[in-house]
Amino acid sequence: MQNKLAWLRPLLIGVLIALLLAGCGSPADTTAGGPSPDPAGSLAADPVPEGSTGAAAGSGWPREVTDAFGETVVIAAKPQRVITLSLGLDEIVMALAGPERFAAISEVARSAYSNIAAQAQQVPETVTGDLEHVLGLNPDLLLLDGFAQPDLVAQARAAGLTIVVTDLHDTFAEHLENVEFIGYVLGEEERAAALRAALEERAAALAERVAAAGQGKPAPRVLHLTPSLYVPGAGTTSQDIIERAGGVNAAAEAGLEGWQQISLEKVVELAPDVIVHDEFDAGRLRSEILEHPSLADVRAIREGRVYEIPSRYLTTLSFWNLRGAEELARRLWPEAFEGVTFEDFTFALD
Repeated sequence: MQNKLAWLRPLLIGVLIALLLAGCGSPADTTAGGPSPDPAGSLAADPVPEGSTGAAAGSGWPREVTDAFGETVVIAAKPQRVITLSLGLDEIVMALAGPERFAAISEVARSAYSNIAAQAQQVPETVTGDLEHVLGLNPDLLLLDGFAQPDLVAQARAAGLTIVVTDLHDTFAEHLENVEFIGYVLGEEERAAALRAALEERAAALAERVAAAGQGKPAPRVLHLTPSLYVPGAGTTSQDIIERAGGVNAAAEAGLEGWQQISLEKVVELAPDVIVHDEFDAGRLRSEILEHPSLADVRAIREGRVYEIPSRYLTTLSFWNLRGAEELARRLWPEAFEGVTFEDFTFALD
């Protein structure tokens, strides 16, 4: 999992609720974080193996789930007034339930850093980082990520909130599991199954095209670089995106894990074929890093293979990072993807 830096991750912090959240993802990512006894959560009322998120449990109410903190949570009725304190969770809930099921949403969900900005505008209330304000919105479900602080979650539960904690993940496969778990929590098992199937089909189509593009060719070595010289190694969202796009994560190949700050000399040593970055402080990245004389002979820079991909695709902790893999694949294999365009996901709810 991943910890936040102040300059990055408005995409994922959703709202910085000091009482309830300890952080969200991107530089500097680590493989450590809050408690993670289960990958996402499990359905407590059915003979489903612990830690799984299959939608085999009963469909009635009330229902029980075991969340990522190991708590058994009783959900009395189908939630109608949901608040999540993470943009990644906002994106999942929006796909499964639509804007009318939110009691409030964060300002960042309405911003350019969000994949659901248009839908989020339809939610009339915004949520602030104040527990009293959250209580005043009268949510019937508070959905938190795995960085939530257990003692403060307990305080919120004591105040009468129904809280389910589910981890935000780094890999697309784990996002699919989370879709099913959250679908069950929301009472939207059929929609969750349909969403998962659609995402799996789209991922398979990308994988097929990438495999054909890379036939008999070396995989490009990719470095995801930030203006402060943080790079993601193994166990990060970027690792999954790079590999799904048919590349090799140069930082992970060099033995780096999580997000690590490196030097200009290390960039030269990593010798990436491709450098990718997002829009955050991109001007400073170009002027202070990419144009630095010491990097002039780095192949990615010398050959002009430096690409900007929106952070809402590249660093989100939801299934939307499949869009990051699609956009990166277009850059890694331009001939194979010539004329190919990828549309953003749309979700028509009945």
